[in-house]
Amino acid sequence: MKKHLKVSWNLFVLLAVAVFGLAPASSAQSNSSVDLQPGPMQFIRLDPRVQQRYVPAPASTLSSRVEAASANIVVNYNGGGWTSEAQDAFEYAVGIWESLITSPINIEVDAEFSALGTNILGGAGPVTVIRNFANAPLSSTWYPVATANKLSGSDQNGGTAEIRAQFSSSFADWDFGTGNSTPPTKISFVSVVLHELGHGLGFLGSMTTGGECGDPNRGCYGFSGDPFIYDHFVENGTGTPLLNFPNNSTDLAIQLT
Repeated sequence: MKKHLKVSWNLFVLLAVAVFGLAPASSAQSNSSVDLQPGPMQFIRLDPRVQQRYVPAPASTLSSRVEAASANIVVNYNGGGWTSEAQDAFEYAVGIWESLITSPINIEVDAEFSALGTNILGGAGPVTVIRNFANAPLSSTWYPVATANKLSGSDQNGGTAEIRAQFSSSFADWDFGTGNSTPPTKISFVSVVLHELGHGLGFLGSMTTGGECGDPNRGCYGFSGDPFIYDHFVENGTGTPLLNFPNNSTDLAIQLT
């Protein structure tokens, strides 16, 4: 059931328009995909040096209300660790994303609530990335499957989930509230879920250095030489796109480090 939600704190999610609002353009190259399951996720870790653990919303957002969803995110609450308050907070975060993005295809999330490493709050990422699908805005570019489904207007990965997510059931300082009153000693579960679902929807790049590049002095990106869509928007302090630097090179490693 869709709820009427008050949008709070997380203005960054408005950037979803950049991923879910691209104008389509056809690609003549063949469609291909890479299955990342159970592949790497973008984890968020608590830094114990941080004293302020909650940032309130700007006053201008507090009166905004979500009246209707324009996407449908279906969550599979896997495992036995989920509590009702954790699920309610997760659904609240889902409702905010549903109001800010559009997609004709259901976005399915496999979510686990279980013990993770010390101070690891949670993580999420796409299960699959796809390139050269029908109506892909850019050819030879990997798109997280939820984004590819939206842009193509069809379910590119059939009956499997688009996003895999894990959150820590062993972290003792969660605040599962949905308002703006998280205590300074607690962490807002809604905020962390919002952040991590953003990675699953497409806010993640593939650029890295070290072992994955086969040489600790090189920087690299993507699969089969092709970047993620997010990589196209990454630039250095002078405004130079990092894709201007050769893949699997020391020059790219210097930019990344």
